[in-house]
Amino acid sequence: MERRDRAQWRDLPGGESDHQIRYWVSSGPAAQTYELTSSPDGGEVLGVEVRHRLDDGRWCRTYAAPDTMNVRSWGIEPTGHVIHSLDPLHLEPAIDCNLCASRGHIRDGHWVEEPARILGLVCTRNEADRYLAEVMAHHWKLCDRILVYDDRSEDFTALIATPFADVVVRAPDAPSFEQDESAFRQDAWRAMETALAPTPADWVLCFDADEFLISAAGQSLAELVASAGTADVVEFPVDEIFDAAVPSRRVDGFWGSITAKRLARYRPGLTYRPQPLAGGSLPVYPGPTHRTGREWTIRHFGYARPEDRFAKYQRYRDRVGHNSGHVGSILWAPTLEPC
Repeated sequence: MERRDRAQWRDLPGGESDHQIRYWVSSGPAAQTYELTSSPDGGEVLGVEVRHRLDDGRWCRTYAAPDTMNVRSWGIEPTGHVIHSLDPLHLEPAIDCNLCASRGHIRDGHWVEEPARILGLVCTRNEADRYLAEVMAHHWKLCDRILVYDDRSEDFTALIATPFADVVVRAPDAPSFEQDESAFRQDAWRAMETALAPTPADWVLCFDADEFLISAAGQSLAELVASAGTADVVEFPVDEIFDAAVPSRRVDGFWGSITAKRLARYRPGLTYRPQPLAGGSLPVYPGPTHRTGREWTIRHFGYARPEDRFAKYQRYRDRVGHNSGHVGSILWAPTLEPC
C-alpha cells in the first residue's frame, strides 16, 4: 500500500570531494565496459559511481545502473583508482557504509534519490477487541508499508488491519506463536520479505499489536535512522503501562529499566534465535546497536488491564525464557509514575 513519493531530483556534482557522484558513460559496444567521466558527454548514461571515504580513510565505491532501484557496492577499495570493467549482475551491498544502501535510479541524466523506506511488521492473534485499530492507525503514520502476519485469528483482526497493511495469514501446517515463537517469527519475517520486497536501503520496525512507538519531539523514523550512523539496530526504552487512564508506567524492580530492539536495517538471510519463548522481535543481528534515550519510547499496554496481567502471569510462570522473580512480580502492587 504505497502512499508516498518522497523522491527528489538532485544534480550530479563533480569535483574531488570525499563524497563524489559521477557518470558512467559507454565507451564501446561491450555492455560491461565503461569509462568514468565527470559529465555525460560522449555517450549514453549507463549508471553512476558513488564514492564515499570511510572513517579509516578507505574508499567505499558503489555502482547503480538505470534499470535498478538500488545502489549496490562492489567493494571497499584501498585507493580511489578507477576500475573500468565490472559485472553489475554480481554486486553485493556493503555492510559498513550507509551511502551504499541508498535508494534511487537514473532518469534523464539525473540521480533520483529515494530515502530509505520504513517497513512495519506486526504479528497478531485475536486482537479485535484490544488495541489493534489504534495501534495500526498510529504506526501507519510512521511506516511506508506494513505487513501483518496473523496467527489464524478467530475474530475480526484481519478485517481491522486490512485498511492499514498487507495481511498474510499463517498456513494451517506452519507453527503458531504458542507452539514455537521463534519459528513463528521467522515465518513472519519471510512473509514480510515476500510481500514488501525490502532492500538493504530499508529499515524494518517490528512492533506488537498492543504497543505504540512514541517520539517525544515528534521526530520521524526517517530522521531517527539518519542519526543512527553505522548501527544496524535501534533499541528503545519500554514503558510498561499499568494504568491506561493516565497513562502511567511501572518503575519498580526490573520494570523501569526494560528496553527492546525493535527497528533494524534490513539484511537478507538473517535468522531468529531458536528459542520457543521470548526469542526477540528481530532476527539476530551481528552489527552495532544504537540506543535511544527517552526521546523515543515504546508504550506497551499488554499489562494495562488486570485480566491481561493474570493471563500473562499464567503463560510465563512455568515456561523457560523469563526471569521467574520478574514473572512473579506481575501480580504485585506496582509503583507507577506518569509517562
